[in-house]
Amino acid sequence: MPLLYTIYDLETGFLYSINGLPYVYGLAFNHAGTELAVAVSGKLVYTFNTKMGDRIHMLDTGYKAKPGELACTKSVTYNPSDQQLAAAYSDGKVDLWNPVTGELEQELDTRSTRGARCVAFSPDGHSLHVGMGWKYPFLES
Repeated sequence: MPLLYTIYDLETGFLYSINGLPYVYGLAFNHAGTELAVAVSGKLVYTFNTKMGDRIHMLDTGYKAKPGELACTKSVTYNPSDQQLAAAYSDGKVDLWNPVTGELEQELDTRSTRGARCVAFSPDGHSLHVGMGWKYPFLES
């Protein structure tokens, strides 16, 4: 069942809602504030233009979940230059996407059986930090 994605305007108290998204697990703005990445179930990431509200891309790994398996995008983050978008998945994989073209640039395997839960680029953009269960790998670019 599609859920709502909700935006609260903290100055006016006005509530905006977007219908039709799958379960939402994570959100990240690019550093310019012009784009929002939304991590959802099904190993998908949607990107939206924050000024117009239009969808820019649906980043799809093409992954097909096995019966009873919950495959989802747990976290998203933009690198400091906004030239890459990292997505962490419940199966332990991390993908690096080009947010301008929507193309997959690199697939990383954390070899985690607990899944990748969150991602963050270092301030200089030279490394990607991935949080997973009990382990914390440090992936250098």
